[in-house]
Parts: sequence; C-alpha cells; structure tokens
Amino acid sequence: MDKVANLLISIKNAYRSSKTPILVKTSKYKLEILKILKKYKYIIDFKKVEDSNVEIVLDTENRIDMPIKRDSKPGRRLYIRSKDIYLPRKGIIILSTSKGLKESREAKKEKIGGEKLFSIIE
Repeated sequence: MDKVANLLISIKNAYRSSKTPILVKTSKYKLEILKILKKYKYIIDFKKVEDSNVEIVLDTENRIDMPIKRDSKPGRRLYIRSKDIYLPRKGIIILSTSKGLKESREAKKEKIGGEKLFSIIE
C-alpha cells in the first residue's frame, strides 16, 4: 500500500464529508508532509495522539474539496530537475529531494530537483 496516498485520501475524504478531526497512522515522512500542509494552511493543526496515531484538524468550513493530485506513484516515479520545476500561482507542489521534503518554490530557490510527490493546485 502507498502510505502517502492513504494519508492524502484520508484528508481529501474528510474535507468532502466535513469530518474533523481525523486519525491516521503516523510516520516521520507523513509528519513532514503534515508540517508543509500546515505551513501553507491546508490543515489547521495536527498532533501526535498515541505512539502510532496522529490527529489532524481540518478547516472544513472554508474548503469544500481539496484538489490533491498524486503525481508520483509506486509503479511510476516522476522526477523533476530544478530548472523544470513549475511554480503554481495558487497551490503547492511537494517534492522529495536529497535535502528532505520541499515545496516547489523552496526547491527552485535552492536549485535542487527531486521526486514530485503530489500537488494541490486550486
């Protein structure tokens, strides 16, 4: 199973059904993704509840649907060079780089490419 896709689908389904907070299994990788989503205000907050779970608080009143697109999949990895990184006006693109998870603007500024994990373009 693709753990990142499960996290994103859980968040997307929670937005559609207006359920908040939601519980998901956690890992360091997922926590880094949640930090980026919180930084860009796609989620309100998250906190570790137990050893293996994290509680995510969503802003369901302002967003009807979160347009998440999973770009890189286990069967097809998508890598981007730093000069080919697209910078959306509204939204974010998350890359897995050699220096950790980065948003597309940060990666382009640092001139590093990586695997394009997912995008949220409004």
